[in-house]
Amino acid sequence: MTAAKKKPAGPRSGSAPDRRFRDRGRRVDVEVVPTGKNASEPTTHAVYYRAPDRSEPVSAFIDGLTIAAQVAVDQKIDWLNDLPQSAPPLGFPHTSDLKSALKLRELRCQYNKTKYRIIYGRSDNLFVLLHAIEKSTGPVPTEDIITAEDRFKGFRARMNADPRRPPRAAGHDAPLAKRLRVNIRRLEKHP
Repeated sequence: MTAAKKKPAGPRSGSAPDRRFRDRGRRVDVEVVPTGKNASEPTTHAVYYRAPDRSEPVSAFIDGLTIAAQVAVDQKIDWLNDLPQSAPPLGFPHTSDLKSALKLRELRCQYNKTKYRIIYGRSDNLFVLLHAIEKSTGPVPTEDIITAEDRFKGFRARMNADPRRPPRAAGHDAPLAKRLRVNIRRLEKHP
């Protein structure tokens, strides 16, 4: 008995996302819809923490970086979006636990030799980006963890308030799609 040869995966091999059918001589694209137990499961979403004064500290930190570093950090933040809600957190080396009573984590970003850390907390299906630092050596400083914990406590208090008062505790979606698109275009023009 001989083993059947497998075709390489790709657009012409009939792989699920790129499957095409012929319908009376013309090509028809077929959208593949997820089925099964987790098809309708909610997904995660990263948002910037919004302070009571309406500022978004993590977004402001990223705005202060070079364009190439902004793209690298924004792309790493995007990894937090669209995960199944029941999925475990991203593992090392992408994220790691912090010594925090609130189970905060750090998103580990790097551009060239510069390391950036974004401290975030999870609230249901939201990843709330609380604090960002440029990291030089050793673990994340305790002062930064305390700052992030204070912001997360404030976030929870404002989200659980009845009725909620403006400004919203959850800020803009992260990464800012417009900033990412503009910066990628800038890099393509001037590498």
